[in-house]
Amino acid sequence: TNTGSLNTARLNSTVILLNNGKVLTIGGLVLPSTVLTSCELYDPSTGLWTNTGSLNAPRINSASSILPNGNVLTAGGTNSGNTLQTCEIYNTTAGTWSFTTSLNAKRGSFTLTLLGSGLLLAACGFDNTGGGALITCEVFNPTTTLWSFTGSASTVRYNYKSLLLTDG
Repeated sequence: TNTGSLNTARLNSTVILLNNGKVLTIGGLVLPSTVLTSCELYDPSTGLWTNTGSLNAPRINSASSILPNGNVLTAGGTNSGNTLQTCEIYNTTAGTWSFTTSLNAKRGSFTLTLLGSGLLLAACGFDNTGGGALITCEVFNPTTTLWSFTGSASTVRYNYKSLLLTDG
């Protein structure tokens, strides 16, 4: 079924389902080379997209996850060929973004998964500014807003999907 169109056509944006049922699309790319800070909300009850607060840093190929408090963390990604370490939190009530603690490693094209413990796992990815494909992983503690390295993956991965299994 057709529905409303985005206000801005975008590639490689991050899309996440919010706890209120709305869909948030984050950043992305307008061809040929404009990396976006703009974000939009989709309301399935109306079929309409509306603009919301913009990122502080333009990014594509970032990773995002819902935080235990319902806000959204978006991390890393790339901008004009540079891999990012910066992270931002979207306040779903205010519709605004603010910087938070940066990743320990530059990461793009990775996954960010909310674990049962409330920590978020950033796994693998790619650093196109010198690191190449990554095997390292790190966790974000929403209470302290600190990142710390954790066990590495058994092989490098990037441009992949992950999800939390029912057994945690």
